[in-house]
Amino acid sequence: QMPPDPSRFFRTVSMGMSNSSVYSYERRLASITQQYTMHLKQKQFERKIVRNVSNPREVKRQKLMRRSALEYLANVLDRILFTVFSSITLVFFPVLVWF
Repeated sequence: QMPPDPSRFFRTVSMGMSNSSVYSYERRLASITQQYTMHLKQKQFERKIVRNVSNPREVKRQKLMRRSALEYLANVLDRILFTVFSSITLVFFPVLVWF
């Protein structure tokens, strides 16, 4: 038995599909795509991945926050090193004086 002629087969399939069914399928697909896109945007918003970078004030505020965080870290490290070297100096100076 020979397989059906492809052109005849597809012609019968295309005749079976009406324009309204294609339109409703595309509309349903577009609706699902839009829902998925909105779902992803909501997830990203919840995770705070999306940030408004185009606003110059927001960019400046972020830079200032970064700079102040780095200055705070530098101050903390400076205090730690100052404490360490001061304690070393205060320990060794009396030792040198007594000898």
